[in-house]
Amino acid sequence: MQVKFTQRPFAFAGRTRFLSRPLQRKSFWLRTCISLGFVLTFHIAQPGSVFGEEKVPESEAGYEEAFLTTEQALKELFPEAGRFEADSKELSDLQRKEIEKKLGRPLEEAEIRPVFHRVWNEGDALAGYGIVMNEKGKYRPITLLVGVTPEIRVKDVAVMVYRETRGGDVRRKRFLHQFQSKSLSDPLRVNRDVLHVSGATISSYSVTSAVRRALLLADACYSSKGEGKR
Repeated sequence: MQVKFTQRPFAFAGRTRFLSRPLQRKSFWLRTCISLGFVLTFHIAQPGSVFGEEKVPESEAGYEEAFLTTEQALKELFPEAGRFEADSKELSDLQRKEIEKKLGRPLEEAEIRPVFHRVWNEGDALAGYGIVMNEKGKYRPITLLVGVTPEIRVKDVAVMVYRETRGGDVRRKRFLHQFQSKSLSDPLRVNRDVLHVSGATISSYSVTSAVRRALLLADACYSSKGEGKR
């Protein structure tokens, strides 16, 4: 059987040879396996790599900017409020599984037992719910309050604590106001119905993720019970 040779040269021991197509394929896969093995070895040796937790640089360690307490954030999002009432909930197994399916990840303990702040206006009518969320940014969590209406729509969002030296512009109103009136029927996806902040792309994704999760929790805890109509 005659083997056809391509015109692609292969340098070996200072001489140029030609490889047949079967040998080219073997050579390609050999080089690919060697490269992949090197990458895996390198990342396993680096505990702060993409295969695990991102290692926090020394410049970021301990950095924290606190802008609002929980009470201040509630008053900012619900200026009409007459009083606030803490309301601890616990998701049923069915609710937990449904939310985990939508999120694509297991819920943490604090998410299975969320603590809401029910907000009542001066006339003692329910104005909505507030929930404090913690969402990981590039290195450390962002703490924010998500205000939700009785109809399970976003009333507003406020960043309470930011813990990284870059990306803090996500606390600006021009970004946060995008979430107003959003519901679970909206995509709530960066670059779809939410524009990210330049220089704060990861933080933009984090805030968007926290808002969507807050709506899922509020929907599970209140909408099915019709408490917003009381």
